[in-house]
Amino acid sequence: MLREQGTIKIGSAGYTASREGLASGAFFLEANGTHLISAEKPSALHRLFTVQIGGRAYTLKGASTFGRAFVLTESDREVGSIAPQGFFGRKAKANLPDDLSLEVRAFLIWLVIIMWKREAKAAKSSSSSSNN
Repeated sequence: MLREQGTIKIGSAGYTASREGLASGAFFLEANGTHLISAEKPSALHRLFTVQIGGRAYTLKGASTFGRAFVLTESDREVGSIAPQGFFGRKAKANLPDDLSLEVRAFLIWLVIIMWKREAKAAKSSSSSSNN
């Protein structure tokens, strides 16, 4: 299994989005060796991340059990969302707070894309095993 990681480029600045390790539920965004944001996926069974941005705590979680949309909450209040546009296709719409920096918003979108890829892989695997 390959490590989940990516590079986010904003203008001339580069950021690394990565997972702490193969068995870890911890993700981070860093620039120049400094962790800017951390996100923890406390359970493999739930579509949920706890995200620390500066001194603020957020939760990024699936909006429903079976849908693909995610919501961002702060103190149990919805402050943003990331959702696919339509059932088929690869377009999505992110509605995230303007007071979050662009690299933070990009990192949150990256986390949701990771979840979508995992879900697609699991569905494909499940479909393959049921055909055997």
